Amino acid sequence: MGTLLGVYGVWLTLEIFRIGDKLSQQQGKVIEEVHRSVMTGLKIQYSHELRRKFEEAKELEDEQKRSYWHFIWRFETLDFMGLSLKPEGYTRIRVIGINNPPLETRIEQLELPIYTVEVLEVLQQNELKRGRAYCCCINGKAFISNEADELDLHSPVFEFSINGIGAITAGSTGPRPKNYKRLKDINDPSSGDREQG
Repeated sequence: MGTLLGVYGVWLTLEIFRIGDKLSQQQGKVIEEVHRSVMTGLKIQYSHELRRKFEEAKELEDEQKRSYWHFIWRFETLDFMGLSLKPEGYTRIRVIGINNPPLETRIEQLELPIYTVEVLEVLQQNELKRGRAYCCCINGKAFISNEADELDLHSPVFEFSINGIGAITAGSTGPRPKNYKRLKDINDPSSGDREQG
């Protein structure tokens, strides 16, 4: 009788653990779905705010602010762009990410986000290299460089204007800025959206 009770106790303990594990998995799925719903709502709200800033900037007399919001809107919503380099040259890029977590960005202020890009093609310019590069907008002017840290781009730095958008077929060295996915690229907040590169 004692052996039978012992076996029953072991079976009951294992059954309780199995049920608890199943409940834990279901709870994890519910939490994941709630996170996904919240993230979707935040993405929509943030996108509307960016769009509002972009639309308002068209009416501004301040060229720096207008250029800044034009730059931000393009880099937050497009994946591929063609850039005319100044004084000469052309490059095609793919936007990979941004140096700040997107939901921590204070949209009411003109911050200095650095976007991580992949240079896919370079024409008429020997100093800008294919591979990893970084773009930012300072005082209403857009710049690209193969080298950057968490605060600034490093020489050689090239001013550019966006002259083309759309898909295309197709590393740098030194300290690099942190690279978080852009808001539109985040699928699941619990999946570790920070990417180092």
